[in-house]
Amino acid sequence: MGHPSEYFLKYSLAQAWSDDESSVTASSLNDSLKSFGLPYLSDTEYGRIRSAFSPPAGFRFHTPNHRETVEFMKQEKIFTLWNPTEDDQRVISDLVSGNMLIKHDLHILLMGRLPHEIIAQKLNLKYRLTPELTSRMVDTYHHYFWNVTNTPHAYWNDLMQGNPAKDALLASLYCGEQQALYRAGFSPSVDGGRALKEAFRQSYFRLEYLRFLPDGKDVMTTFSTITSRLLGLYELLYSEGGGLHEQLKMFRQIMMKHKDPDIKAIDTIIDKVAGGSYSGDGEDNGNAKKDEEKGDQDE
Repeated sequence: MGHPSEYFLKYSLAQAWSDDESSVTASSLNDSLKSFGLPYLSDTEYGRIRSAFSPPAGFRFHTPNHRETVEFMKQEKIFTLWNPTEDDQRVISDLVSGNMLIKHDLHILLMGRLPHEIIAQKLNLKYRLTPELTSRMVDTYHHYFWNVTNTPHAYWNDLMQGNPAKDALLASLYCGEQQALYRAGFSPSVDGGRALKEAFRQSYFRLEYLRFLPDGKDVMTTFSTITSRLLGLYELLYSEGGGLHEQLKMFRQIMMKHKDPDIKAIDTIIDKVAGGSYSGDGEDNGNAKKDEEKGDQDE
């Protein structure tokens, strides 16, 4: 399967190995996971991790320079937490045991697979963190505590049972970066035309699916709702003249590059299509109004 906190769990086993390995059980590990707001560990997963964990003879967790121990910790990919940098040490205090709201957003952004340096920037800005999070801290947290890449998508659904943020986390997992930013309270840019086309496509295929359902009141109500939505979206996307305003603005930019003297004529057309004034930069510079008044005087 692969638990998202698997490397932290292995580190916990290693930490107890030299002292009293029997003190680490599925129950004790789950107590730690629960206190940190991390997913539950099943008995099956505990058995898999525990049976595969086999330190060398003479393993010395408390001796950082012991060659066999160093090799084993690197082999198990738990060396960083065992021999941490300053940023790695901050992961425990600032993230694992830190503000739950920050951790909530961090989990969502990690589910969306955003670059770790971007995650650090976003969280620093939103929460005005001092000292700031670093991409190294996000790297370490991801590896040990919320390893999205270590856990199959299908398994996440089971892990998130009972988590109040389940919908946001799974939506971010399946839909990616932009969805994760939205679910974490940020404002990612949206391509309006693309969004309309996607809404039209989804509505159509949901309507198509109704063909395979038995007739009934609920089906007919759904049919009517989706049909109305399709008609509205179709009108927005494909009605006569749709998109003309944007096409004219693109044409105007081409004319400007060629220093065409008739640029004001295009401004006037854009003004009429838009139903307002147009200056090329989104502001009313009064040119359209002056041209209109001049036309009235000429008549």
